[in-house]
Amino acid sequence: MQGSLGEYEAAVRDGERSLFAAVEGGDDILALEATIDLIDITGSYLGEPEGGRRWHDLAQAMLRRLDIRGGRLKSRLLRHRGRLLFVEGRSEEAIAPALPLCEEWASSTMMA
Repeated sequence: MQGSLGEYEAAVRDGERSLFAAVEGGDDILALEATIDLIDITGSYLGEPEGGRRWHDLAQAMLRRLDIRGGRLKSRLLRHRGRLLFVEGRSEEAIAPALPLCEEWASSTMMA
């Protein structure tokens, strides 16, 4: 994602509008997707890690409430959280949550 500061700020406004519309419409998955996008836009591209962490905490709570333990949404959340941690200079912590998933994937492909 490349763009100017103004484009990222507009992306945050659009993401928040999407989030609120999804919540109002009862679409929990769309709300979660918008929240996950806001982690990256706010924390990584706008350089506001504290804001990114707040969006991460909300997305994490939504995953727990929806009982989502894996799959595409969990993967996206881990990826955006990892980039956020990398921006904060915490690269070792960034890769730690992905290691068990990588090991699980590797063992499942070896079994096939």
